[in-house]
Amino acid sequence: MTPFSMGEILLYLYPIALFFIVDYFFKDYLLYFPGWPISYSILFIPSILVMIQCFGRILFQLNIIPFAIFLSTFVVAVHLYQYILVIDEFTYQKYYLKFAKIIFSSLFAFLVGLIILRFYEYFRLIFS
Repeated sequence: MTPFSMGEILLYLYPIALFFIVDYFFKDYLLYFPGWPISYSILFIPSILVMIQCFGRILFQLNIIPFAIFLSTFVVAVHLYQYILVIDEFTYQKYYLKFAKIIFSSLFAFLVGLIILRFYEYFRLIFS
């Protein structure tokens, strides 16, 4: 297991910095299209995928993006099935914010699991 590098520490700080930059400079642009607002979860999905890629390379030396996408697709399929059972007409405009939140939640849970695994492996190496 490799020790923490400066690039890895920047990976931990990147989402916090991105949130503050968007909140301070670009918050008005999130509501630019009235029918299709952009949420923070939509903005963070690409950066979470990059972080999953980086932590997958650090931990396993392989690309684990397909596993994360498969997990997210499965969660969205289950939610969409349950959502369609209770509505009369499906429109993507009403569903896309829920879709983005579900994708964000599943990818974020996957990322948190990778971060916990990284800290566990690092401290297991130090104390053994």
